Amino acid sequence: MADATDALGKLPDVCFDWYARLLPGVSGLGLFFLVSDQFSLPQNATELILFLFTGYVIGHILQPASSFVVDSARRRFFPKQEDEYRRAKHSKEIGTSLLSKVSKAHAEAVSMVSFAFVLALDAIAFMCSSDDPSCPMSKVGWFAFGCLMFLVFGFERVRARAKKIDDLKSPGAGHVDSFV
Repeated sequence: MADATDALGKLPDVCFDWYARLLPGVSGLGLFFLVSDQFSLPQNATELILFLFTGYVIGHILQPASSFVVDSARRRFFPKQEDEYRRAKHSKEIGTSLLSKVSKAHAEAVSMVSFAFVLALDAIAFMCSSDDPSCPMSKVGWFAFGCLMFLVFGFERVRARAKKIDDLKSPGAGHVDSFV
């Protein structure tokens, strides 16, 4: 049973690769290909593998910057929860399930900020590559709106993480699934 609990505890770390690296990188690359006249989406298995690998590498490049933004927001707006989280990680009374919810909220926040960065980079690339001066601004506006929304969603996940840490203070209450 301990092996299953340990495996569940590592699940957020495995999902972190999906949430914070692969999905933002592949989405940003795919969106760039869709709006660019110079590239096309993968047409065969080899191109698909190269596309996924490149998106994963892009995600690895974006993730540290995204983590920095999330960690800065977390320290700035929720400093007390970090001390509580450090104590909870070393407590025998707090279950792995509750701690993994905190890790999952962190991964989601990093993912949202990575998506915001990807949209901002796509908007810049689109503005720099377009020959039509009237067309890009409407599309760039959508990129900017998406970027702003993902930043808001990212901050919401930072807030949700802080709430989950608050739930760790009362382990009985933490077992009930919340809407956050």
